[in-house]
Amino acid sequence: AVHSTVATANGGLDLEMPCMVKSRTRTLVHAARTGRLDLKALTDSAERMRAMLEKAKKRGAGSYDPEEAHQLAKKAAEKSIVLLRNEDGTLPLSSFSGCCVIGAFAEKPRYQGNGSSFVRTNGVVSFLEAIADKKVPYAKGYDLDKTEPNDALVLQAVDLASKSKKVLLFLGLPDILESEGY
Repeated sequence: AVHSTVATANGGLDLEMPCMVKSRTRTLVHAARTGRLDLKALTDSAERMRAMLEKAKKRGAGSYDPEEAHQLAKKAAEKSIVLLRNEDGTLPLSSFSGCCVIGAFAEKPRYQGNGSSFVRTNGVVSFLEAIADKKVPYAKGYDLDKTEPNDALVLQAVDLASKSKKVLLFLGLPDILESEGY
């Protein structure tokens, strides 16, 4: 998302990922030498990065509590969900009767980007796991590892949807299409 290394550095960006790209380093060094990069902005950025590293060192590797982190992530997710439209008061569902679920993301949720934003997590609960006791019919609909449609999976999804009163769709882009530079 960074189109101007010098302008973003002057604006307070501390870290551009992926980092350590020689051409950007040369650009910043040249900008500092020619006065296009504000040396105070550069010094302030370096200080913020140093302070972050010191804070991480003080906390230490042994202080991570996976359950505490999971509860914090769950709370953040619950507070950040936004419903853009709710025509005819469809949501929340009063029951899963007559519903089906379509989309591989219901089984394997997409909760982060790829590349430098990818973080290994634990405790992820898929939608299908969360409603396992409801016995809601499910069709994968697409393959998460491919960018081209899988006709057989699409037909299964269409068939299931045609037999259902309500369809819960889980759609999005596969990892391969969502990373830096795409």
